[in-house]
Amino acid sequence: MELGLLLVVTIVLIIVIASVIVVAGKSRPRPAVPPISGPGWYPDPADPRIVRWFDGYRWTDQTQQRLY
Repeated sequence: MELGLLLVVTIVLIIVIASVIVVAGKSRPRPAVPPISGPGWYPDPADPRIVRWFDGYRWTDQTQQRLY
């Protein structure tokens, strides 16, 4: 009987630990765009289907369809 109880407790503990790991991984904030190091075409923060030119200081009005 003790072995069965130990097995159940071990399984429950594994499930709880796995759940905590999954929840912790989902709660980390992820940046909307990759860090920008300089001028270039980057995924548009508002629409991932297009890329927008970043001039090194600000986003411009220039856009293109994103090539996958």
